[in-house]
Amino acid sequence: MNASLYIYLFLILALVILAWIVYNIISKMYKNRGIKESIREMFKAEDYGDALKFEYRDYTVLATFRPDIKLSISHDKNVEGISAPKGMHLTPLFLILKIKKKDEIKEKLDRAIDFLNSIPTQ
Repeated sequence: MNASLYIYLFLILALVILAWIVYNIISKMYKNRGIKESIREMFKAEDYGDALKFEYRDYTVLATFRPDIKLSISHDKNVEGISAPKGMHLTPLFLILKIKKKDEIKEKLDRAIDFLNSIPTQ
């Protein structure tokens, strides 16, 4: 085989990889847009820069969409020595959840707030 055949194969492979990357970026943008609209309608959320902000069960929730969809629930709990349930990240100011599907938004948010309510206030 001569060198030009290797160059053609390399270019085809590079083109396929580039097309796959572009497809993933575009599909993620549209998926995020759909979930953003669902959150806006479901919770009557307001725009807060690139994010959405809303009140739910006496907690302030901030929904961000870059690069993943995350819900950050603001709290005033003493979280030293407390480990968060699977799928949640607990910090001194926020409980953070990752959202992957529209269907799981309300369920995950309710579980997270129930978890926060089980922690004593500072």
